[in-house]
Amino acid sequence: MPWVSNSRPPTCSDSFDTFHWHKARQAAKALAARAMLRAGSGQFDAAAGDLLAVHRLARLLGQGPVLLDHLVARGVEALACHGDAVLAGSPRMTGGQARAHLAALHALPPLPPTAEVLETGERLFGLDSWARSVRE
Repeated sequence: MPWVSNSRPPTCSDSFDTFHWHKARQAAKALAARAMLRAGSGQFDAAAGDLLAVHRLARLLGQGPVLLDHLVARGVEALACHGDAVLAGSPRMTGGQARAHLAALHALPPLPPTAEVLETGERLFGLDSWARSVRE
């Protein structure tokens, strides 16, 4: 999500749009719901694919420059983990399917550390606010 400011001089807060978090959470919920429907009908490979998409969405959100990006990413990741637990608890899922899904989960990169965003994006927002207050 690029930041584009329409103000002169440009500011971080003017370019900051929170709408993408709402869309991303809706997409994650929809994918997780579809995964549960698919798991309920015995389509475990398709359900696992949907849950992996939710995990990947969490990692994408976690790359954002502000703390709220990371908080939303952690919430989306928790939704995916809950789906994984439901999937793993199904007695109809085969051992091979469970191992394949576990291997795919292990292949995912970790969520970016939250501390990094405090050093970059949040610091930038703080400096931008300070600079704006000095100008006004």
